[in-house]
Amino acid sequence: MSFSSNRLQVVKLDVSASRLVQPVGFCLTRRVRPRNRRGAAAECQKFGYRGVLANHLGKNLPCQLPCQSFRFIRSVGFKGTFGFSPTKGAAALPRDDVPQEGVVMVWFKHDLRTDDHPGMVAAAGSAAPLVPFFCFDPRQHTQVLRSPGGAEALWQALAALDRSLRDQGSRLVVRSGSWEEAVPAAAAELGATLIVAEREVEHRPRAAMASVQAALPASCTLSQWDLSLFDPSTYQENFREFASQMGPAVAPVSCPRLPGLPPLEPGAMPSLLEGLSRGDVEAAAAEAVASLLPHKRSVDDDEWVHEAALEVVRGQDEALACLEEYISYSEGEPLSALRSAIDARESPSGPGASFRAVFSHALMLGTVSRRRIYHLALSRSESMERGWRSRLGASLASLSAAPTAEAMRRAALECAITSDFHWRLALLDSERDTPTGLEPRYWRWRGMLTNYIEAEPAKPAAAEGCARRVPLLLVHGFGAFGEHWRGNIRDLCDAGYHVYAPTYPGYGRSEKSQAAYGPALWTDFLRDFVLDIVKEPVVVAGNSIGGFLSASLAADHPGLVAGLVLLNSAGRIVPGYKPPEEPAPGFSAPFWIADTISKLLLAYLERSIGSTLESLYPRNPQAADSYLADEIYRAACDPGALGVFRSVFYLPSPRPLNHLIDMYGGPTMVLQGKLDPLNDAVSRANQLRDVCAVGVDVVLLDAGHCPHDEAPAEVNASLKEFASRESVLIRATNAASFSSEPV
Repeated sequence: MSFSSNRLQVVKLDVSASRLVQPVGFCLTRRVRPRNRRGAAAECQKFGYRGVLANHLGKNLPCQLPCQSFRFIRSVGFKGTFGFSPTKGAAALPRDDVPQEGVVMVWFKHDLRTDDHPGMVAAAGSAAPLVPFFCFDPRQHTQVLRSPGGAEALWQALAALDRSLRDQGSRLVVRSGSWEEAVPAAAAELGATLIVAEREVEHRPRAAMASVQAALPASCTLSQWDLSLFDPSTYQENFREFASQMGPAVAPVSCPRLPGLPPLEPGAMPSLLEGLSRGDVEAAAAEAVASLLPHKRSVDDDEWVHEAALEVVRGQDEALACLEEYISYSEGEPLSALRSAIDARESPSGPGASFRAVFSHALMLGTVSRRRIYHLALSRSESMERGWRSRLGASLASLSAAPTAEAMRRAALECAITSDFHWRLALLDSERDTPTGLEPRYWRWRGMLTNYIEAEPAKPAAAEGCARRVPLLLVHGFGAFGEHWRGNIRDLCDAGYHVYAPTYPGYGRSEKSQAAYGPALWTDFLRDFVLDIVKEPVVVAGNSIGGFLSASLAADHPGLVAGLVLLNSAGRIVPGYKPPEEPAPGFSAPFWIADTISKLLLAYLERSIGSTLESLYPRNPQAADSYLADEIYRAACDPGALGVFRSVFYLPSPRPLNHLIDMYGGPTMVLQGKLDPLNDAVSRANQLRDVCAVGVDVVLLDAGHCPHDEAPAEVNASLKEFASRESVLIRATNAASFSSEPV
């Protein structure tokens, strides 16, 4: 196949019509009609398509979904030269797609499988020896290692991958250490001319891969692949616009026949047991969990991983069997670990949340692909939709949150689509112009991609001879996102502060997978963000519901918070409050009522975003500009947005705001926009100051509900003054060990 280094070629394969379309650039011009798959491979070779593409069409074309039409795009999803993105110093690869000499390394990271692995398909098209490679760097698997059963899940996934490779006459080569050092060293030792690896969108692994690329020998190229459910060229930032033109899905690809390992000296390629032991993984997990021990963990944390989650990572057959059992859920079947997990996690507040609970490890470790999940659920959907009884059952399922086969199938489809879309959105985000001029970053939390903005000062405060600058954590309000602090981030950073503005799950450009959204989940997110990303105590400032979440973080984890700032915070004020022995239950509406009202409210709010925003900015309505409205509307169009909105109907009775401040007991300031149209802001601020046992400073601002965006200069000045107070600095110093006890 003739590839240029900068131009992509597209091949369209219509399985139902058994026809191949010859591409010229992106123009489809010639059609052939091969009689079978072998004929398809022959036609590929006749028109100049060689190597992996012809092999795939001749040997590996999936046939379990014969009624679907799929597009075989960019050589199974690749970009650039032979479907990969050329890296620094990489020349255009030869016509045969991949090097025919030297060694090709397939670097496994968060893609521990051989099924539906485009990197394996491409690398197998070479006559050069192939080395499957894994480097155990605990920093790159923190979320898995910290989760209950995570160490066992990672070990089982590696063992399953090794077995699958050995069945092909190969095996997994394993090293331990940082990616930045171990991967280039292995490439030099093996004489690798090409490293094939999955593209990353998270900031930490992206930065590590950039360092790997810079340290590789001059003779070695790092090329990256990615996997999409649909034609990569059709993805857009707005999901509704994308859904209207996304076309048929791309079919999963099966594992090709692999070339053998290169003949090297014994010990040069350590096997799984030689290069890594179960004890090594368990020790790394214990160290990762140790940082959480001083901090209370929510019930949701403990229930996140079930016994069934380990079964999914024990092998490809086991994963597919669990997936088949999940989407074929039946109340009449005997109770199993998977059934128990479904029954325990399904609730009206988070219908479909059991899918992430069961497949959490599999999704984070990549032991099963999004395409495989999507197509298996889709094929089950076709068989379920036959007959009026099935259609009636599907209709009734939409009125209830109770587990049914239709609900479980829908959960699997939604998870695959949501994960796929937000992965692509993160990729598109790297090219987006932001109000702050900073590139958005991504962090995967409990399997969900979340967005954040980070601004690091050019020089540390110590280097400038200044007093210590405590990092600032800026927490947005309901319906907003991290970049809502656009008028604050740069100015605070220029003053020497390291600034973080995360977008919690369910909002903005963060993923909106099925989950029981609410204060407990979002507080856990903020806690883990401080522990994993910031890594030191913070001054946390929150607006609206973000203020309530900031107070919850300070109350539950006081060792992480050096100071608390509330900007027109949500939350009730109850003088003389005493916590009940049993938590008060929240309002719980029937699912169909909550779902119907949520749809109506969401539709109304979408049409009135502009006018609603202007009412919240009474002093400076121009600040409620089109960028802010467009971003809020874009997020409302995301898959899963309705579920986030619906979760409001199932929130437990919240703790009073004044009680949270007293639980925290540290430096607290209230920045109150006195023109807030949502309540009597001045009375609330004064009442909060009067009823709290600890001292609360109140600053009234000539602004509405979002003073940080309407009057950023005044807010920034107050934040700088507060963060430099001696009481805040002392608390930050004493809490540097991340103690959970009040200081």
